[in-house]
Amino acid sequence: MPGGGGGAAYASATISVTPGQTLYYFVGAGGAAFTNGRDSWLNAAANAQPGSPSLGILAKCGTAGTANGSGSGGRASECVGSLCNSGGSAAEGGGGAGGPNGDGAGGGICSFTNWGGAGGGGANGGSQGNHSSSFSGATGGNGFSGVGGGVGGTSSSNGGAGNTGGGGGGGYGSSGSFSTGGPGGSDGSLGGGIGAGGGGGSGGRVDSGTPGLGGTGGLYGGGGGAAGYSGTTFNNGGTGGQGVIVLIYSAALPARVTAVGMAG
Repeated sequence: MPGGGGGAAYASATISVTPGQTLYYFVGAGGAAFTNGRDSWLNAAANAQPGSPSLGILAKCGTAGTANGSGSGGRASECVGSLCNSGGSAAEGGGGAGGPNGDGAGGGICSFTNWGGAGGGGANGGSQGNHSSSFSGATGGNGFSGVGGGVGGTSSSNGGAGNTGGGGGGGYGSSGSFSTGGPGGSDGSLGGGIGAGGGGGSGGRVDSGTPGLGGTGGLYGGGGGAAGYSGTTFNNGGTGGQGVIVLIYSAALPARVTAVGMAG
């Protein structure tokens, strides 16, 4: 049974800079179905991943789901930064991205014939995606603010989109009409409308027809939801949200830049 993608980790650090100095960075792409995304990083000294938070940040991406298993969230222990939080691991629902307020939450589970899809995990200290327990899709996990999970799919609507960092709702099960999982939402926690993304909801199980598509991971860093599954085949999982690098400049002497990043 296919699994969803893990959410990206978050990393931040404050570094000293000088006028005219070159900063090197790389923004990781989000993963596609069964394909890992890329790490995001910034380095004030060289065109390479930094080894110390005095030089920059490294935010680790989550891993993709496979045809028989779920992806893991990016690990804070493998990041570089003065503050690092892990992404949420997936089940069928995608994992939420880590953020400045906490780890991303894990995706929910869908394990029975013809049941609806599972909810995606909330971002940035949010809650786990809900498990499906009937034909209806499960609700996505809430974001850090305690709201935002997308509603589960029904016989007349696909899984709902998350908002404010909430995970997407799972698609409807038993029939292919409204079996698509909802996308994760962004919480704006990094400023300027940019924030951590919730995980995508998984597609509904349709064991006698075409199973549902997985929901996309929210911007930034949310893991994509797994495809729905039938007894013989599965559909496409959702893509993960890409990474982002945010710079907050302070002109106080010595001049400093706070670098904030999430992986793809």
